Amino acid sequence: MIYISLDEHREFYFTKFKSFENKNVYSTFKEFSPILAERRFFQHLKTNEVLEYIDFLNQIRALAMHPIGLGVALSAMPEVNLCGNILGISNKIEFLNQLCDGNKIFSMAVSEKGWKGRLKNMKTTFLEINNERVLVGSKGFATNGRNPDYYLIVAKIQLNYEAFLLPLNTAGLEINPFDLNYAREATHAEIHFHQIPESKLIKLDIQYNEHAKSLRILEMFSFQIILLGFIDRIRKEKSIPSELNLLIENFENEITAIIDRLKNQSRFTLNSKDLKWASLLVEPLQNYLPEIKNYSEWELFKILLPTED
Repeated sequence: MIYISLDEHREFYFTKFKSFENKNVYSTFKEFSPILAERRFFQHLKTNEVLEYIDFLNQIRALAMHPIGLGVALSAMPEVNLCGNILGISNKIEFLNQLCDGNKIFSMAVSEKGWKGRLKNMKTTFLEINNERVLVGSKGFATNGRNPDYYLIVAKIQLNYEAFLLPLNTAGLEINPFDLNYAREATHAEIHFHQIPESKLIKLDIQYNEHAKSLRILEMFSFQIILLGFIDRIRKEKSIPSELNLLIENFENEITAIIDRLKNQSRFTLNSKDLKWASLLVEPLQNYLPEIKNYSEWELFKILLPTED
């Protein structure tokens, strides 16, 4: 592949965002996805090449430097790391190609109200009603959930957790969109399943529980890269205290070291230790730079703050 620098990606995307400044925020990601595809943003999902993955990380950082781009990056984070990888593992090449070409939008729907991030608490499942297996349950936080082409849902079936594609306009699917106060290009929705026949879903050949941890690590590493891009933006707009600059440089150096390690691998493999660096930086960011709270997007990164318990 031809190497493209972070600055080149930034310049390319910032130019493209000019034509999106007055567009419907809810359609931004759908309309922008072909532009991402043109930039080979999704290419590593097809090739599993480490350098393609590193270029994806560079691009998601460049996106996060722009207010519109941050929302695009948040939309892409679960679509790529979760939906894209699940489609690849399941060998659903037709759907993977649609995602990578930017032609179709996929919404990952795993989390449920009250599940506390644990699969064992999942309630979405299939029941036998009138001699037919039907999907029942709900998902509380589906990113890209307002207007995707497909939801990728996970349901509990006995002791297993299986994945399915559910087309948008399926009878029995209820969609309740909601907005966050930041990065509204990343749309969200609660979705409810009212006895949807199993025949209406497309089963994916994957046991989600066997891959959930590694997929989550990929997603959260991207989140660290998005934070880095957001910090790049802040540093251009604000005067940063020298003590905080040192912490930011350390954060960037640690991320760079992880990426350098990936270059020596035959495929990109991350571990949970690679996720600790962002959480170490978020509290100092807030303490040294109180005005960061004036950015609505800061709410996104506050989830990394240490909790009292």
